[in-house]
Amino acid sequence: MLTAIFPALLLATSSFAATHYVSVGGTNPDGTPALVFSPNNFQADIGDEVVFTFHVKNHTVTQSSFNEPCAKMTDAWGNLNGFDSGFMPVSPNDTNLPTFTIKVYDTKPIWGYCRQLNPPSTHCRSGMVFGINTPSYGNTFYNFVQLAAQSTSQNSLLPPSSTSTSTTGSAWYTQGPQTHQIVVGGDPKTVGFTYNPPNISANVGDTVEFVFMQKNHTVTQASFGEPCRPLADTTYPSVKGFDSGFMFVSPNQTGNFPTFSIKINDTNPIWAYCRQQAANFSHCGVGMVAAINANPYSNKSFFDFQQLAVHQNGSGFVDPFGNLTSAPSSTAVLPGSGKSAEKDVAANLDAGDSDSTLSASQLKRIYDLAPVALGLIGLALILLTALLSISIVLLRRSGKSAPPTRSVNPEYQQVPLTMPSSKMTDAGSHDYETPRYSD
Repeated sequence: MLTAIFPALLLATSSFAATHYVSVGGTNPDGTPALVFSPNNFQADIGDEVVFTFHVKNHTVTQSSFNEPCAKMTDAWGNLNGFDSGFMPVSPNDTNLPTFTIKVYDTKPIWGYCRQLNPPSTHCRSGMVFGINTPSYGNTFYNFVQLAAQSTSQNSLLPPSSTSTSTTGSAWYTQGPQTHQIVVGGDPKTVGFTYNPPNISANVGDTVEFVFMQKNHTVTQASFGEPCRPLADTTYPSVKGFDSGFMFVSPNQTGNFPTFSIKINDTNPIWAYCRQQAANFSHCGVGMVAAINANPYSNKSFFDFQQLAVHQNGSGFVDPFGNLTSAPSSTAVLPGSGKSAEKDVAANLDAGDSDSTLSASQLKRIYDLAPVALGLIGLALILLTALLSISIVLLRRSGKSAPPTRSVNPEYQQVPLTMPSSKMTDAGSHDYETPRYSD
């Protein structure tokens, strides 16, 4: 009976699956290219299909992630694991338009973009992105578009606006130093405690500019082995790393955001974190870390660095997509998840966040002194035990040598004892009748 029901249920489910059609590109009424997916944000059920139809120009449908809207989705080791249609060139005279179809297997959000360049910008930064099953709060489609507009993921692919050298019959350009922007923080209910993008590659001579958004964050250099401590506290002899200090940005601020820049002097990996402490968690402990030039194929990748930060200083786990589970109770929108915890700690994160909490160096001193303190406490306990033992022995010995005491009735009066005078006879007896000295 059941074996007959299950196929029927599957058939019924498949019969209700819908097909969603999305137009890719095209031309605006004024003749300019339409850099859009239409519709660009919709809901789809499990089993539904989405058919992308390509129009004029040359576009792609490429899966990305919320945190990096304009970069192909990869796993923890840097391997591509999202769909990509490849470029689909369409001329104005084409009538047989190419399509690309994906199937929806779960209700998780699907993020995507067109990876075509449009110097000096890109299609993605121009808003050519889409979302399927996006949440209505947290990691919303609106926030995804905003992140895409600020993305620097494709900067290295754009021709630089630097000096070009040309000769007759040939032309080339010499790529000069670039500036990479990383956005720090933002509204915890939408962007989360993140650096965006958190992991970049930069050449020697490039500049990395950190742009601070809402709340109060730092960018502080660390070592791989101890992600949430300043570099100076974990290197011997001490190496002074960069530290922006706390950069408070009002929730109402809309421009003139503070920045902090570093210059890339070599290709060695650079590790950084936010050293802010909330009421019951640290920003670093929920994955607010960044890396420059980390090797994704080694055991010291950005993913490994973030996992180590959470393992040492948090109570959660970051999966290959940046989602953190079993996080501390707070309003930390965790990297890539959009999930907030129960209660906002805004009172601590607004103007009150500063260096008021213990720094990593102070904690290190406490940790270093802890064994000495425990040893002194143990020695004190041993001495106290010895003194108590000696006291007990002395008390027992003094108790044995003391004369016994007995209580006396205060009404008792001693009766004087008077022995009668007597005289001892020759036989050795007493003669009480004869006075003692009668002789």
